[in-house]
Amino acid sequence: MTIEHRLAPTYETASTRKFYHGRTETVRSLTADLAKYLWACEDSATHETLKTLFFDAYNSHNTLMDAAREGKAVDRHFLGLRKAQEALKSYGEVIQIPFLDHPSFAASGGNGNFLLSTSFLGYNENGCFGYVVPMCKDGYGAFYRINNNCFTFTLSNYLDDATNGDEFRENLEYSLDFIKNVILTNE
Repeated sequence: MTIEHRLAPTYETASTRKFYHGRTETVRSLTADLAKYLWACEDSATHETLKTLFFDAYNSHNTLMDAAREGKAVDRHFLGLRKAQEALKSYGEVIQIPFLDHPSFAASGGNGNFLLSTSFLGYNENGCFGYVVPMCKDGYGAFYRINNNCFTFTLSNYLDDATNGDEFRENLEYSLDFIKNVILTNE
């Protein structure tokens, strides 16, 4: 959910390093289950309902992450198609791939239009603070490490009128506290 209370296409990195020359694949984290959970939060659903919806979203996310790690996702294939199209164009052969240029593809994050780019940096408290700039000017980056007693985040955004890094950080803190309270209380 964005600061403007809209659902946002979200990119998350899945490691494919188990494969020879493997690097990453995209997990499109904004699932239907996550959308249900977010809208229930907006509608002030009961803690029991929110807890159920949260774990539904958690489980569907893990299913997508597992598939991406196994090479069963699609975004690197889309990137390969785009790169092949560009290579052929450089040789004078124009190949149309209509869905890559369709507005709905860009609205879903395709062609580098993810409003939130995120990646897990590991469990080592003394590890690096990696991050990249957001994929689009009106986007954000959120890179995180899971420590023994806390999370460590590195957040990024462009310094212009399209984003507000302080508000993003405040909303992230609020959301983490909210989720903790939903999971740990029996109201």
